[in-house]
Amino acid sequence: MIEEKVTIPFTNGIPHDWSRVPAAMKAAITGCRSGALPWPLTLSGPVGCGKTCAALCMLDDVITGTRIFRTVTDLSDKLHHAKMTDVGEVLGMWDYLTGAELVVLDDMGSRKPSEMVVEAVLSLLDRRIGRATVITTNLTMAEISKVDMYGDRIASRLSAGTVVMPSLAKLPDMRRR
Repeated sequence: MIEEKVTIPFTNGIPHDWSRVPAAMKAAITGCRSGALPWPLTLSGPVGCGKTCAALCMLDDVITGTRIFRTVTDLSDKLHHAKMTDVGEVLGMWDYLTGAELVVLDDMGSRKPSEMVVEAVLSLLDRRIGRATVITTNLTMAEISKVDMYGDRIASRLSAGTVVMPSLAKLPDMRRR
């Protein structure tokens, strides 16, 4: 099953705190949480600019309810494995993902997606319409919409939410500081 016991803070081995999150990302997070901006929240930018850091800080703030952090590849692999072994487990995984307080899908576009990955992302976005969902990616919406990447269907769903792409020139790699 996809469920895990998570203790606060949700570190995932990555140092994070709100002081490391770029202002544009903080503003979008505040807007989504208040209902002023729509979900899903897509954090886009170059490697090391604070996307995963921001997502982990959001997970830390969830006091009650289920919080889930998955890379795109990991989600797809878990769903594929469940499909091959137990169809009931697949349904349970989707119920778990759909009902979570916050779902973070990290590293979308870190590699060229398979059909299975595209299907998993599309299903997740469709099942979580209007619910707190965060996608992190190094890709722009134009790159996501390319057929050999994720395509227009996923780009459209992400664009219906809030997309943050801070000024790339001003964001140094946090890991190299």
